[in-house]
Amino acid sequence: PNHIAANLAEPTPRQMQANRPPSDRLPAFAGVLAQQGSLQYGWDYALGSLFQLAQRGLVSIEECATNTWFRKHTYVLRLNTLPAHLDPHEQAVIQVFFGTKQGLAQEMPVHTLQNSLQRRVKFFTDELKKEITGLGFFDAERQHGRNILFGWGWVLILLSPALAVAGLLLLMRSAIGPWPVLIAASMFFVGFVAMILGATTPTLSDVWINESASWVAFKKYLRNVTKGRESLAYAAGFSEYLPYAAALGLADV
Repeated sequence: PNHIAANLAEPTPRQMQANRPPSDRLPAFAGVLAQQGSLQYGWDYALGSLFQLAQRGLVSIEECATNTWFRKHTYVLRLNTLPAHLDPHEQAVIQVFFGTKQGLAQEMPVHTLQNSLQRRVKFFTDELKKEITGLGFFDAERQHGRNILFGWGWVLILLSPALAVAGLLLLMRSAIGPWPVLIAASMFFVGFVAMILGATTPTLSDVWINESASWVAFKKYLRNVTKGRESLAYAAGFSEYLPYAAALGLADV
């Protein structure tokens, strides 16, 4: 489909300005790139996708009054149409917000999703991961290196308390000194550093790293706009950027 081809088009020099989206990527893809390949922000990516579906007229988001004392208003999502050409993660978004045991609902009060939100977002994140992996987002060697750092970090952190307890027992019963406790503390510190390095190690492939930096810059620009430090580059207003703002974790909802 045309919108998929546009989504995979190379960004032009004009689009690389920090005050404009650097490319026509779908919001969920942009969010992953801005987070350097992290999938920990699935709710933000799903919300950005939902807002873009609303901009395309497929979904409506309406504020409705309620009669309960603990909730004066709620938001209701309405599924207007369901085209056949949605990307896999967009189809997952529809399931996240409208899926029920009986099938897709035509409308869904947002507050009714709270009890199953974690499960729903995980479903979306799994589908998004499959899609971006197929598009070559990730470098296998970098992912392997990151997994090694996380693995050894967890091992050292989990072993250090046991070694510390053993060291304290030895310290009380012999003159071995505080060395086992110091070694345990060092293991915990090294494990903690390994976890930080794992979390900050980019896993994106070379094809996507440069564009990732551009989305990071655009996220910084939007954050400055929300804080009043910068103004919008043109008169279209923040609503045009709302799907990106949500996917970049900047929508206060």
